[in-house]
Amino acid sequence: MNKLNEQLYFMSQTAISEVMGGCREGLALHSMGQLLYDYGNINRAHRYLSAAIDMSSMSDANRRAAPAVESLVLMERSFKDRGEYNATLVWLLVLTLVIWLVIIVGALIYYRRDMARLRKAHARIAQANNAKETYLKNFLDMCALSTKRLGNLCKTVNRKLASGQVEDLYGITRSGRIMDEQRKEFYMIFDNAFLHIYPSFFEELNSLLREEERYVAPTDGKLPTELRIYALVRLGVDDGSRIAEFLGYSINTVYAYRAKVKAKAINRDTFDADLMRIAVIE
Repeated sequence: MNKLNEQLYFMSQTAISEVMGGCREGLALHSMGQLLYDYGNINRAHRYLSAAIDMSSMSDANRRAAPAVESLVLMERSFKDRGEYNATLVWLLVLTLVIWLVIIVGALIYYRRDMARLRKAHARIAQANNAKETYLKNFLDMCALSTKRLGNLCKTVNRKLASGQVEDLYGITRSGRIMDEQRKEFYMIFDNAFLHIYPSFFEELNSLLREEERYVAPTDGKLPTELRIYALVRLGVDDGSRIAEFLGYSINTVYAYRAKVKAKAINRDTFDADLMRIAVIE
């Protein structure tokens, strides 16, 4: 590299002397251009060789300009190759930028979808917590009501026994009025809790039934007897004897109601499985 620098220095001095002395052959300029080309400075080399050709054209030594022309042609080819190389680099850069842009856009879309899923999950968790709180509140209300009714019954029994009104006490227990009132309270609390946890129960159940057999959603929040049975089935209580025990029905009544609803189904074979896919609060 130092040797090339020395050549450039001395050749530049020669070129200056050549120009100052009025020499029109341009040999020093040509050599200077060739050295600059070898050095890698193509732009300056191009200018020197062009000047050498211009000077040679003014003299009678055009044949001596042939090496400069050849060098210039070679340089033009180098310019073209470098231009193509640079164009390739630009296209590769653009392609890389496009790929990164696609990746970034894809990541943003995925991020937004993930955030939307996360928000929905948080909403479901919040709603599930509300459902649990409602269920717990209804359960506590039922326990408190049962305790209150049991306390009132004990007071009535004690009062009747203390006053010798055994026949009246027997009439109260024989009528079943106390159990009926207790069951009515249980049905009300159960229906309210179930419809809060499964607010779309009627719509989804009706979608499984023939159109002319569908149920009308109650305005008072009470489930029809047969749907109360299927509400327990949806909660996982599938045994007929347990359902009868919960609701105070006979086993035959439970089977009759289940058969009544199933007979209305669009597809009776898959009705039970379809029922279990009815979603909790979304």
